[in-house]
Amino acid sequence: MLHDTERNIKFFDGIKYAIKKVSDLGMEPCVLDIGTGTSLLSLMAAKEGVKKVTACEVLKPMAKIAKEIVRRNGYENVISVIPKRSTEMEVGPNGDMPDRANILVTEMFDTELIGEAALSTFIHAHKHLLKKGAVVVPQTATIIAQPVQSVFLSGSQIIQSDQFPFPLKIPSLWKQCHGPPSLWDIHVEEIPSDQIRGVAQPQQMLM
Repeated sequence: MLHDTERNIKFFDGIKYAIKKVSDLGMEPCVLDIGTGTSLLSLMAAKEGVKKVTACEVLKPMAKIAKEIVRRNGYENVISVIPKRSTEMEVGPNGDMPDRANILVTEMFDTELIGEAALSTFIHAHKHLLKKGAVVVPQTATIIAQPVQSVFLSGSQIIQSDQFPFPLKIPSLWKQCHGPPSLWDIHVEEIPSDQIRGVAQPQQMLM
């Protein structure tokens, strides 16, 4: 994400929009950043003048890095990094957040959009961590799918006996197994153009 300048600009624009929207309603912006990673989105909110940002990160080493980045940028009194899952966070005087947030920012989407427990995390956040009517960045997303034909893809997950660093006998049926019907993360541009072709137009599947 750090190298994706276009996406970062759009996130920054979205965060600025959310802050203005909440401020125009006469409320003090209070941001929750789920899956903060390096704390980039939290820093965007802090840079725009938000006085209270709570950033949670389940990976302890990454949370430690986020805290150091926040400190080096001088926002340790604005951004609180919580090293736990958002679904484990509590709101209250003795909790991880003193009050519910009115803005949620998150970049926890994978290439499948709704993977990484995104839906259940959003549902929990709305029920337990956000105020009613909270502004979410991003607010909408669309999944577009296209059926393709590719010998490269159909054969890429078949297990071969010569792919191991030592001789290994494998059942013949293994060579007929194309793996589970799950999504496989790969960019189309990584596949030679003569080894893949679309068999129908792209279609909007989910919005």
